[in-house]
Parts: sequence; C-alpha cells; structure tokens
Amino acid sequence: MSSQPVLTDYREQLGPAIKNGLKYLESLYDRKPWPFSCVSYSETREVFTEDYESKHKGYDEVFTHYLALLLIGEYFSPAIKERLIESTLPKDFGAARYWISYEALPCDTDTTSLAYCAFLKLNVVTGSDVKEIARKIFANKTPKGTVDLFFDPVIKYKNIYDAGAMVNVLILASLLKQEEEVRVTEDFVFNWLTSGQWKNGTLFYHTPLMFPYYVSALSKSSERAETRFKPYLLQAVQDFSPKFPLDFAFKKLILANLNLEESDDIPELDRALLNMQRDDGSWPADGAWGHWDKKYWGGEAISTIFAIAALITSVKESIAVE
Repeated sequence: MSSQPVLTDYREQLGPAIKNGLKYLESLYDRKPWPFSCVSYSETREVFTEDYESKHKGYDEVFTHYLALLLIGEYFSPAIKERLIESTLPKDFGAARYWISYEALPCDTDTTSLAYCAFLKLNVVTGSDVKEIARKIFANKTPKGTVDLFFDPVIKYKNIYDAGAMVNVLILASLLKQEEEVRVTEDFVFNWLTSGQWKNGTLFYHTPLMFPYYVSALSKSSERAETRFKPYLLQAVQDFSPKFPLDFAFKKLILANLNLEESDDIPELDRALLNMQRDDGSWPADGAWGHWDKKYWGGEAISTIFAIAALITSVKESIAVE
C-alpha cells in the first residue's frame, strides 16, 4: 500500500503519483534491456510467479513496450523515450512480432497495428511510411473476411478469431482513414461487444475489460466509430465492478475515452488507484493476456503503465519526469 500522506484533496496526489510511477518505470532500464516484458504468470491474477511451466517461460516481449509508447510515451524523459523508439521501431517499416527473439510464432497483425498506432501518435512515422505494411495487414484475411492474426502462418495458426486483437487493426485503419478495408472485422468486433461475449475475455486477451478498453480507444478515433460503439460501451463499463489494478485503470480509461470525465465513478477510481500504488512508485502485478492455456501474463510494469495512463486523464497540466 502507498505511504503517501493524506491530503485535503486527493487530486493533489495525482501529479506526484504519476511522476513516481514514471520514475519507477525508467528505473527498470537499469536492470534489463526489455524492462516492461510480461514474464510473470498467474492463474488467478492474485499471485504471480516467474516459475511457470510453459515453453514460453521468461521470454522478453516487445508488445508491452509498444503499449508504453502509445499510452505514456510522451511523458517519459527524452532519453528513455528515444531508447524505446530506437529499440522497437521495426526495420524498413515491416511487420512486428510479439516476442523479442522467440521464433516459434510469426509476426502478427495485432502487435504490428499497435506498434504503428504508437509511432503515428508520436510522429515517428507518417501515413505514407505505414502505407505498405497497412495494406498487408488489411489484406491478411480469414475465410470469414476478418483480418487474421498471423502473417504467413503455419497451418496451426491460420484463421485466428480474436476480437481483442482485431480492435488494434481497426484503430490503425481509422487513423489511416481506411475503414472500408476492414468492415467485416469491425462487424465481428461489434457483435462481440453487443452479444456480451467480451465478459469472458477473448482468445488471447483473458482479462474481460481490456476488450472494451480497446474498443473505447477505437470509439475515440472517429465520430462514426463513436456513434456505433459508445452506447454499448457505456452499458459494459457501468455493469463492471473492478477488482484488480488493471480493472480500475481500464474502467477509468474507458470513461475518459468516452468523454465522461465528469462521471461520479472518476473520484472513486482515482482514489482506488492511488491507494494501490506502492512505495517504489509501482502498482501490484496484474495480467491482461496470455496464450490458449488461459494463464495471465503480466507483472508490475504493465499495471504501472496503465495506472499512470489512467491517472493522467485526471490531470490537465503536463506531467514530466524531473
């Protein structure tokens, strides 16, 4: 639990909490080259361990680093921001894979789309730079016409239907004004949301609220998407009672993406996140995704990235590491 002093107005704690969280994340670079990797595992999201019986045990991944760039990249110190960009930008603006060096799984459309959304947001690349890889992403279809997960997959990984992974593709298409290329995929995502299937997570995104969070980011990307998705997102977030660190962060971010900053839930969510922050600036380990075995992959870094992003939505002035 946090040892922060109790102040008259909890909002006075937001700035210091954000800065301490950023300092914690930056300090991880003193320990290993890929400091945000989700290398801890849990069956319950309550107890995480790095002693996990899986062929994927302990491999560093780049995906969480793309999330960090997308969510809070502009708030890192210039040196860390530059280091993150240099280490993660795909060569020749090509496709990206989840793992840093693990070769069993091919590059995928989810990671690649997320990566270029982050680089576009930070003005690292232009729409012209992304044109060719976007074409490959949108053309990589399943027999049902949705965007498939893996590029040039072996038979085992063909025709993957994961609504969470599909949303990052839709967001990239929205940023590039190419929504017509992914209409069938958008319909699949819409049906997953409106049917309530999201409550059980998706194939790889096991934490239920991460899917509505992704869809809220899509809703924020265009007026058309907002019109289609917002009413159902409102129902989803209103019906969900958070329990774990990422739940609180996701719900807060969804409300912010839907322009509901005046919601009565905001102070409660902020206070809950503040109370969870630990003395070193981090938040307790949590996990949002995994493989077919339904184990959660996570750690303190992913919790901290999303918690910082959620708190930033309540702070109007710029936050920077001193």
